[in-house]
Amino acid sequence: MASKYGKRERNRTGQIIHVTSKKIVMNALQRREMIVLENVKGLINITKKGDGRGNNYRFLLHNAFPYGMLASQIVYKGSWEGLPVIELTGKETRNTSKECSACGSLTRIEHDRTLKCDSCGLEIDRDVNACINIAGRGRTRPKRSSKGLPVEAVKQSKDAEQMAGSQISTSI
Repeated sequence: MASKYGKRERNRTGQIIHVTSKKIVMNALQRREMIVLENVKGLINITKKGDGRGNNYRFLLHNAFPYGMLASQIVYKGSWEGLPVIELTGKETRNTSKECSACGSLTRIEHDRTLKCDSCGLEIDRDVNACINIAGRGRTRPKRSSKGLPVEAVKQSKDAEQMAGSQISTSI
């Protein structure tokens, strides 16, 4: 009985991932934009015991929507369509929800989901702010040499330069 319902759930989740990834890629293709993703491979480390969180929290997080599968589908379908897809590392996405997307200053995190910048007065949802910052970091991500040293800040993909000669913006 459990395997029957588990299979249904996997099929539904797979369908949601397929449809969502296709919509994201088609939207970016239509707008002539690159796609910037946050690397979520370290998310599983949050579910380990001993981090001061309860079993229910770890269970819910571990069994939540498979963002890694969605990201891999977006990368696959984006490259199939010739779209540049950039995956930022955890180090590159650090403090994206704390850094003001308007002025760049770091703010204190309150328990509220809204970021309030003391420097410029911007009030914005922290998740939206993080998306804007991730998109901006994807645009100017330093290209790396084979030794991992920064070469120059450029658009990440040769595909971006080849797309009809127009400048490509970043989808959030």
